[in-house]
Amino acid sequence: MAGWSLLTPYAIASATRDRFARRANKSSTTAAAPATTTAAASDDHDSPTAAAARDDIDASTATAATSDDNKAPTAAAASENDDVVAALPSSATKSLKLYANMVSQPSRAVAWVLKVKGVEYEFVHVEFGGKLIKSDQFKSWNPNALVPVLCDNDFLLFEGNAILTYVAVKFGWTDLCPVDMQIRAKVDEFLHWHHTNTRLFTTQIVRPAVAKATKKASPADVAHLDNADALIEQEMTLLESFLLDHDYVAHTDAPTVADYAAYCEIDQLEMMGYDFAKYKRVAAWIARMKQLPFHDDVRKDLDDFLQDAGLRARVKNTIEL
Repeated sequence: MAGWSLLTPYAIASATRDRFARRANKSSTTAAAPATTTAAASDDHDSPTAAAARDDIDASTATAATSDDNKAPTAAAASENDDVVAALPSSATKSLKLYANMVSQPSRAVAWVLKVKGVEYEFVHVEFGGKLIKSDQFKSWNPNALVPVLCDNDFLLFEGNAILTYVAVKFGWTDLCPVDMQIRAKVDEFLHWHHTNTRLFTTQIVRPAVAKATKKASPADVAHLDNADALIEQEMTLLESFLLDHDYVAHTDAPTVADYAAYCEIDQLEMMGYDFAKYKRVAAWIARMKQLPFHDDVRKDLDDFLQDAGLRARVKNTIEL
């Protein structure tokens, strides 16, 4: 997944940091979540955040991390350390470590899959514009200075979609990443298509909306917002065609990583008030995705972020771009 590192507004940054600091004080353990079903994917450009800097956020607009039983995703929620060194990979910690921000779409997708599958790992919240993401060490892991980044012992990997397929193959989750070559190719097809299609919901709608809400909108942001309805119509029409004969976006009858990647772009628009009811197959797919375990848990921080930015809709069809 591509990056969301293009936001400049810091208006909500301090409130976001305070919220995470309070959560970090409450939970400093690592707990694996029970596995119940399967799920999948996202991209590595993080979310458009009102508290995030354009250089630090990836194609996914950003703000806050998600929860583990209402706080951190399927593992321990370790808040970003003032001491960057304390956050670095260590043989004393769990072998799998996810550096992420739960307002970031790709971060949310990866954390959701790991939580659904009950994987024990360490979650490290990365503050947009914070010490860790700006550090030389972090940039050596991802030169783009974006989240998510996965550390598996000595192996480092960035890009949300790459992480999704990596963990699916590593743990043998053939439901999320099918072994049949042609079915797997359709999953890959969607993940590649996603970058310049559904991913645009973040880069051309959510991020500009955050910029507008914080009075930092550029002329390009305004132009994107003026085109928002046309973009949504275009992408929803395409998604409708993908769902014509199957329940999930990669022409499968069960969710794959492609569905996780796509859904974590669309959920934020719905939370902002956009109603997808006229797209019947997409609406049915959204309803199915909402039934997956931990759906609400992994969106808690996104909800808080949108509330803080004044973008959380109280009713459908109230989105004001």
